[in-house]
Amino acid sequence: MFEWIQDYSLLEYCSRQEHMNFGDRSRFFMHTVTVDTPSGMTALAQYFIAGSVLLDMDFNITVPVPAEQLQQQVAPHFGVVRQLERKGRIESVHMNQLKPGSVKLFHETETGILLIMKDLYRHNDSEHWYSGQKRRLVHYTVDPTELEPYEDAEVKKVQALLQQAYFGGEAVEFGIMPLGWPFDDSLRHSAALRFVAGFAPNLTLSVDEYSNEVILLNIAAKEPVHKLYLPSAQPQPPRRVNHYLYLNVGHGLVYVVNLLVQPVITKWESFADAKLYSLGENTDFADFEPGTAECLEGISLFFDEDTLQRMMDEVNQALKFG
Repeated sequence: MFEWIQDYSLLEYCSRQEHMNFGDRSRFFMHTVTVDTPSGMTALAQYFIAGSVLLDMDFNITVPVPAEQLQQQVAPHFGVVRQLERKGRIESVHMNQLKPGSVKLFHETETGILLIMKDLYRHNDSEHWYSGQKRRLVHYTVDPTELEPYEDAEVKKVQALLQQAYFGGEAVEFGIMPLGWPFDDSLRHSAALRFVAGFAPNLTLSVDEYSNEVILLNIAAKEPVHKLYLPSAQPQPPRRVNHYLYLNVGHGLVYVVNLLVQPVITKWESFADAKLYSLGENTDFADFEPGTAECLEGISLFFDEDTLQRMMDEVNQALKFG
């Protein structure tokens, strides 16, 4: 393997699945922020608007920590700027609809970030992000000590601002999707990879096993741990109670499906009448009761194809035998 790829991975054997954490589900508010007309283009602003300009797409930019530099340098370039407030605290800033004048400023301004962002997006065909089928990904952790750091003061300032924004408060995990990145040893000289490695506490590349293309740069505060689930961690078979079917989705989640109004499922859309519940941390599926569990209203889930097929088969089996 390449010298700049870590030669080990942390493994954790799990006898049960972790409960899915939906975070703070308390009420929040989105406040529209009035911003000034942009007076110029900075390196920080170029970093955030590069995707919208180079790929001609309306990116929705989210930054978890509102900062003065962000408000002054980046927000004025967007037509819609909103702040998410929860419990009296501003949690994040959301920006979209890049102003036409900012596109012109982007092309007219030369900063050290421009080369980096053009390396991140080596072509502008964003259709490459969609494979049309389930990808098989291999994950490689980057060793930043093997990459040449940036010495340019302007670039280092942007790296420091990004590190503070994403990891200065409550750390978040996020991803960046490159375009045109074959996974080979030449990536160690990539301007974009070196830039991200300079502010990311931990950086992992997700590579399509078949195309050998880097699909995602995973950025996190902690070193990734790959979980290996033992047979005991797999979802248990469904339970039927009268005309309700309890489906164990996994990760501490249970669907309660009303079989009286549920038709046979031939193609997945949704259940006719079902509610999603969360198991208590110390509650086994065998002891689940809707009356004592938390109902998760307003939550939508995305499932992989195998899980969808399993749920469809379990519901159809229950309908078949009445």
